[in-house]
Amino acid sequence: HKYMTAYQILKYSALLQRYPREKINDRIDELLKIFDLIDWKHEKIKTFSKGMTQKLGMIQSIIHDPEIIILDEPQTGLDPLARIDIRRMIKEFQRNGKTIFVASHMLAEISEVCDKIALINFGVIIAFDTIDNLERGLKTSGLNCKLLDPISPDQLGSIIKKLTERLEPYLDKDLDLFVSKIPIKYFPQER
Repeated sequence: HKYMTAYQILKYSALLQRYPREKINDRIDELLKIFDLIDWKHEKIKTFSKGMTQKLGMIQSIIHDPEIIILDEPQTGLDPLARIDIRRMIKEFQRNGKTIFVASHMLAEISEVCDKIALINFGVIIAFDTIDNLERGLKTSGLNCKLLDPISPDQLGSIIKKLTERLEPYLDKDLDLFVSKIPIKYFPQER
């Protein structure tokens, strides 16, 4: 399909989904505008970036205006601006009354657009609740870190500072950091 244009693949998808033939062109234009791809309507898909291809895939999945939308890792491999666009699109689906299921490993980003989250471990739902309730239940008072690169003791303070800055939005303020001694490699002779 990489040799097809965006218009061709979307028309094909609409026909497969039995979308009314007389409405297809308007629907394609509507969605390409929403996803900021209207200028690429007649360009071959092989020229699209990863983000553009991801958006085009989303359009394919909703071309027939389904009530339930299932998205699998919609933000994977995208640059930050494309991720923002995808979240904006999901919010647009919500405003239009759609039910959306999103599979994602990017909990922090996807939590911006989800009402409820199910945490799944090896195919088993281990938690299902609102974001606020899950955050309260998942708070921790300790953190065990294993460092994979060799470090010296004088580097430890700056590493812990950087780590806590990155994790701060997700952790309790009373965090007690414990840094594992294994597999830290310390060679005093190299100091």
